[in-house]
Amino acid sequence: MVHSMQIRPYSRHQHILLIIVILLATSPVFALANTSGKDSYKNITETLSTISRTPHAKLVQIGQSVKHRPIYAVLLTDSPAHPSFERRNRILLICAQHGDEATSARAMLIWANRLANTSDSAALSLLKRSAIMLVPVANPDGFAANCRLNANGVDLNRDWDKRSQPETKAIDKLIRNFRPQAFVDEHEWLNTPRVKSNCVETPGFGRQGIMKKTRHMVLTAVRSTQSKGIALSPVFYRATSDSSLAHRHYVKRGICSMLVETSSNAPMNDRYRRYTEFVTALVGTLASDGHGIPMHQLVYALCRPDTDANSSYQTPMAKGNEQKEFDYFWFILLIPGAAILGYYATRKNSVRPGIAPYTLHRRPSFGVISLVDLAETDASMKLKLELFQTRRSRPCNRRKTSRSN
Repeated sequence: MVHSMQIRPYSRHQHILLIIVILLATSPVFALANTSGKDSYKNITETLSTISRTPHAKLVQIGQSVKHRPIYAVLLTDSPAHPSFERRNRILLICAQHGDEATSARAMLIWANRLANTSDSAALSLLKRSAIMLVPVANPDGFAANCRLNANGVDLNRDWDKRSQPETKAIDKLIRNFRPQAFVDEHEWLNTPRVKSNCVETPGFGRQGIMKKTRHMVLTAVRSTQSKGIALSPVFYRATSDSSLAHRHYVKRGICSMLVETSSNAPMNDRYRRYTEFVTALVGTLASDGHGIPMHQLVYALCRPDTDANSSYQTPMAKGNEQKEFDYFWFILLIPGAAILGYYATRKNSVRPGIAPYTLHRRPSFGVISLVDLAETDASMKLKLELFQTRRSRPCNRRKTSRSN
């Protein structure tokens, strides 16, 4: 009986290597990990530049990061070219202190773009009475690297008492010059289950002065947000809590300060609405004090729900450019994988001289070969001898059979 020789072109470790290469080359997550941080801050600056060309916005560079990236703030008011802050309600919004928390930055840029381009009478009335300063990315180096910390490895939201980093120094200088009446620091929980992950933190101690005013402001804005069917809860910190966080630090300095957190497990459009609805309610609460600006008109003008949350986030963020970069790097990563696959396919399947075309260098997969079977193959003499020495029947391979009676 003649056995056909079975071909095994790859060993086990070569199969594993090829699988790893193919997965890396074709993985969108791997491609995004290499491209999301590369030009993400550049997209932010391009969006800010676009917003600054509108009639109600002005772009200001307030400092530089550790790696000398510019830190920008955009001023939103009715006359940004000649701003006068004395008789206006001043609100400061900062986002992305932690570079891997990008949702608030993108949400607030969409909100700022709508406000800067608005023709709605209620929104224009708000701009007339308000000066809104937005710092969309407080940590440019961390944002570009998709990293929580800055380039010195410091958590900026634990540095406000010391202000040892250029980013915290720049924002502190802005606060001293702008003198906001309300300060909002926006964050997001990343893959961390929390009971109250969608929340606004405010001081839970102190019955007079700035503590009481801050609680009243937060509770009013939260109730307005909840009335739109959006889940958002107030949480309170104690007097013994860590005071190095930005909002806790500036409450001590007499500014109504709060921290907004959202859950990254929520849909994108829900997170977008939590940020924008709360900020709109907060700004509207200050601006409508004694002026009767209808809150529902402000919400309609600035917080319209988007039918497509993903396209909503990408509209002011150079959607086309990001897609081109993604496709480009995916293609670049695919080339080495294809080259390695082709190399092993041609190298391991090459025919050795003196062997029949269908006979490969790999030995047969069966464990034992007899002299009769070996003689009937068309392999070379050298290969036959090698197969006989390694695959011949040995005593340990033979089964012991009982002698039949």
